[in-house]
Amino acid sequence: MSRIPTVAELTRRLNALKTREANLKARQAANTGQRVGMGQKRPTESAAYGSPFTLNTYTVNAGKAAVTFFGGLAALGLTAPAGDDPLPRGFKVGQVKATRGKATATKVTAELSQRSYLRYSIEAGTDTQGTFTAPLTGGTLALIKTKFTAIAAAKKDDIGEYGRIDYVPEQPVFSIGGDAGAAAP
Repeated sequence: MSRIPTVAELTRRLNALKTREANLKARQAANTGQRVGMGQKRPTESAAYGSPFTLNTYTVNAGKAAVTFFGGLAALGLTAPAGDDPLPRGFKVGQVKATRGKATATKVTAELSQRSYLRYSIEAGTDTQGTFTAPLTGGTLALIKTKFTAIAAAKKDDIGEYGRIDYVPEQPVFSIGGDAGAAAP
């Protein structure tokens, strides 16, 4: 059995919900649609991605901010698209990911719930991006490693003391479909 809440507890919950509703309405009224996030997509550009495993070239979308952050299409091993095939379903390109971080936390209050939390990211404002992800490719695995180490060395100061740069390897799809009309053995 659960206990019956007191009038004071129900009043406290009601006041919290009213405050939350007022904050949400104020936030929706002030939202100009300029901020990226909350369902809005960042601008992207198309690029040609050469897979070292399948030896095919595919057209991928890369975030403009991430491409600029990592040094451009050439630094990522990407080229301008030339009518290449789109990625096959389930295919995941190799990516370089950077997260900016600092050693000291900043106390932040959430807009909607008014709860405070600690933030370790380097974000200076709403226009500053804290994470970057872009496709990284090359002709061979050794060339991909060379490109990644060059990017990591160039961006070491930009990511901060507690930031990091990772490489997520490509995951090609190798599968064979069955014959739907064949009889089972």
